[in-house]
Amino acid sequence: MIYGQYQKLGSKALNYMLYQKIATYLLILLIIIGLKLAINNSITKFSAINSPFIENILNSSLIDIIFKTLILIWLLLVIVLAIIVYLQYQNYRIMVTDDCLKITRGLLNKEEISLPYSKIESVDIKQSFDNQLFGVSRLIITPTNDLDEPTPPNSKINTSPDIDEEIIPVIDNNLALELQDVLAQKANISKIKIQQ
Repeated sequence: MIYGQYQKLGSKALNYMLYQKIATYLLILLIIIGLKLAINNSITKFSAINSPFIENILNSSLIDIIFKTLILIWLLLVIVLAIIVYLQYQNYRIMVTDDCLKITRGLLNKEEISLPYSKIESVDIKQSFDNQLFGVSRLIITPTNDLDEPTPPNSKINTSPDIDEEIIPVIDNNLALELQDVLAQKANISKIKIQQ
C-alpha cells in the first residue's frame, strides 16, 4: 500500500468486474446459438413434409441475416459493456493518507469520499464463492456515529456522516488484507474476515 497516492483496485478486480457484467450476455449468446441450431434441425424435419412454402421460409437467407444481426448486436453490447467496466475500474481509486482514507469513484458523477480514521468503527472483508475463485474481496468500512469531530478543511470532499457503510465492492484480496491492516492500525480497531 503506497501512502499518499491513489491506487487502483487491482487487475483481479478488473477481471471480476468484467465477469459480473458479461456473464449474463454469454448466456444470451448461448441462447442465440441454441435457437439457430434448433431452427437448422427444424429445417431438416420440415423438409420431409415436402411443402414448398415451409421449405422456402426455413431455407431463406432471412433467418441467417437475423441471426448474424443478433450476433453482431450481442458483440457490440459486450464491447460497450467492457469499455464501461474498464472506465469504472479506472475511475475507482483509493488512497491512504496520514489522517484519512480517500475513495474516488464515478464516471459522469465524480465522487470523492474522505473517511477520517477516527471515524472508522470496523473494517470487514467479505468473500463469496465467486470472489474466492477470482481472488477478490468486498471491503466493508463502517463509520462511527460520532459527529463531534471536525471534518477535513477541503469542502469538496464528502466526509460521510450520512454514510452507514462504505463498501469497496471489489478489490484484489491481497490489497484488501493490506488495506484492512492499515485501517485497523490507524483506526485502532480489530480486523474481521467474513466468509459468505
